[in-house]
Amino acid sequence: MLNLYKSNKIEVISELLAEELKTCPPPINEKLEIVVPNYFLGNWLREQITIKNKISALYELKTISTYTESLLTNFFPAIDMSAWNFESIKWGIIDSLEELNSFKESFPLRNWINKYLDNKKTIDGDLYNLTKKITNNFIDYLIFRPEMIAQWNRYEINSSNLFKNLNSDQFWQPILYKLLEEKISEKPSCLYMIEVIKNLRKINNFQLQVPNQIYIFSDNNLSKLHINFYSELSKFIKVNLYLLSPGEDLWNRINFLEGELEFDDNESKLNLNILK
Repeated sequence: MLNLYKSNKIEVISELLAEELKTCPPPINEKLEIVVPNYFLGNWLREQITIKNKISALYELKTISTYTESLLTNFFPAIDMSAWNFESIKWGIIDSLEELNSFKESFPLRNWINKYLDNKKTIDGDLYNLTKKITNNFIDYLIFRPEMIAQWNRYEINSSNLFKNLNSDQFWQPILYKLLEEKISEKPSCLYMIEVIKNLRKINNFQLQVPNQIYIFSDNNLSKLHINFYSELSKFIKVNLYLLSPGEDLWNRINFLEGELEFDDNESKLNLNILK
C-alpha cells in the first residue's frame, strides 16, 4: 500500500511522521531508516521527532539515492550500486578526454581537450570546472533521464542509434557515456531500478529483501523513476510518502508535461491525504 501525505507546511508533515513512528514503532530487531532530501533537513527532522516523541529515536537518515542503492543491493548483492558516484564519474571523464578527442562528434569540447593535451594532461581550473559540470549533468541523467541512459547502454559506441533524439552538438555525450562504461565496472543503479520495476513479481523471497515499511520524507524533487520504483514496491509492502508540496496542483502540472504517473494501477492501493 502506498500512503501519500501532502502539505505545504513542513511542521505538519514532520508531526505526522513523528506520530506514525510513535503509534506504529518498528520491531526492536528491525533497523529503521528514513529517507530525507538532504543532510540539513534530516537533522532538523530528527530534532522534531525527538521533541514530539520525548525520546531520541534510534534510526538512520538517508538520502533517496543512498537508501535506494541499499535496497537494490539486497536484490543484487554482488553489484556495487555506488560505482557511478560523483568522484568516479568525474575522474572517469578526465581519463576519457584523450580517447574522446578521437571522435569527430567531440567538436564542442575540442578547445578544452586540445588545451589539456597540449599542457601534457595538466588539469587547470577551467578543465576541472568543466568536468564537474559534465559530471553533474550525467548524474541528473541517471536520476531524471533513465530511459536515455538505458538507450545508451543498449547500443555499441559506433552505433548511430546512440544519437537518437539528440542534436549534433550533443553527440559527444553518449560517446563519453560509453567510454565511462568501460572504466566503471558496473552498470548505473538506475538500470537495476528499471529491472526491478519490470520483474519484481518474479523475484524470489522478495519479502525477505525489503523492510515491512518504508518512510520517505521528500519535497517535489523526487524523480519519476523513484516514484515508479516505490509505487511498484508498495504493491507488496507499506510505503509512506510524506510530501512537502508548494501547491496542490503541482503534480497535475508535472503530469501534464511529463505524462501521467501510473498510481492508478488496480493492483495497488493508494491513500491520499492532503493536509493544510
